[in-house]
Amino acid sequence: MALSGATSATGTADTLGNYTFCRTVEWVYTVTAEAYRLCFHARNQSATVNGANVSGVNFTATSQTFSISGTISPVAEEVEAAVTLSGAQVPATTANSSGAYTFVGWRAGLTP
Repeated sequence: MALSGATSATGTADTLGNYTFCRTVEWVYTVTAEAYRLCFHARNQSATVNGANVSGVNFTATSQTFSISGTISPVAEEVEAAVTLSGAQVPATTANSSGAYTFVGWRAGLTP
């Protein structure tokens, strides 16, 4: 988490997603959410400090996922090929009749 405006600060949200910035002066600030492997729908939000605490500057994030895909060729008739990744996680999939295969749901930064 980052705060920019009349003063600047950085912080970390707790395991429930709560965060706090202290000792701000009256000003219009930009609050920025940053997290490795997450995508925020609205990464920057405005917060106006005017003599009272400001709450409800909330962020919604989703985990970025990726796929690994390809084609096995040449395609042999009536043969489905098993495709396996090696690494920390070992998923498997089967190529379709055209030889195409896809591994889905990989999060950024994870090695298959």
